[in-house]
Amino acid sequence: RFISLRMQTFSLQSNFRATETANRTMGNAMVGFFLFQPPKHCKKDNGRRHSQVLNRKYCSELWVTNDFGNDIRCFYIERSRSNVTILYSHANAEDIPSISYWLYYLAKELKVSIMAYDYSGYGESDGEPSENNCYADIDAVYHHLVCNMNKQPENIVLFGRSLGSGPTCYLASRTSQEERPVGGVILHSAFTSIYRIVADIGCTMRGDVFPNVDYLNFFDAETPVLVVHGTSDCIVPFQHGKNLVTALPHVTTVETFFVEGLGHNSMDEYHVLLFVEQLKQFIERHVHIATRKIGLSKSGSFIKKTRTADV
Repeated sequence: RFISLRMQTFSLQSNFRATETANRTMGNAMVGFFLFQPPKHCKKDNGRRHSQVLNRKYCSELWVTNDFGNDIRCFYIERSRSNVTILYSHANAEDIPSISYWLYYLAKELKVSIMAYDYSGYGESDGEPSENNCYADIDAVYHHLVCNMNKQPENIVLFGRSLGSGPTCYLASRTSQEERPVGGVILHSAFTSIYRIVADIGCTMRGDVFPNVDYLNFFDAETPVLVVHGTSDCIVPFQHGKNLVTALPHVTTVETFFVEGLGHNSMDEYHVLLFVEQLKQFIERHVHIATRKIGLSKSGSFIKKTRTADV
């Protein structure tokens, strides 16, 4: 009877674990279905890739393969006189062709090189979109920059807009823990985590996706961070931007660019100019300065200042 009771108990526990795993998997699948919205204008047909027109005069196209075997499409704009490269992670419902002119403009105005990429399942990249695939995607692109293109981590600035803040925060955390931190991080309309957009209970719930606020704890203290957010953002509420800043007390340089009345996707010409100027100053003050200090003796030092710009 004892053995029979133990067998029944083990069977119930196994069934419970199986049910819990199935529910969690289903929950993650549902979150992924509503979270990831690749643009539908770029289709694949019988394995053929239908490329949209990119200006080959200013950019080059390349492919990397992530750890799951997905081929990831990348888009590189080179500024030969700049040693700073922005690794750009785009927002939801976007892909490389839809933001190409914005990237050209940024590279020109900021005088930096830019590497952008499409997540798995977006644009012409292989696979299906998921949190783990996004992490694997940015890992593969970053590895290509450092190992194949010989870019130094301290010369790389991670830029994540909205959904792109997820892989951006992940990579900044990972490189910091490996003691090879990047040169800077820019978070534009970023969230603390996906579940917190719906309900913030003050902690990371089980099954939450892109827990950016947790990754911030591992940011290197010397990595400068710029947080950009609009006060009228109805997709990722403004409070998320403020909470991200609050979660970075250990980081020496945290700058903010909070724009009164700005929404999630809307930015008029006036605010674009202000925004680009803020990016330019951030890179010039911190990334370029840090780059120029490479090779100096440890006795040399420079002062980092935290600045806030509210418009």
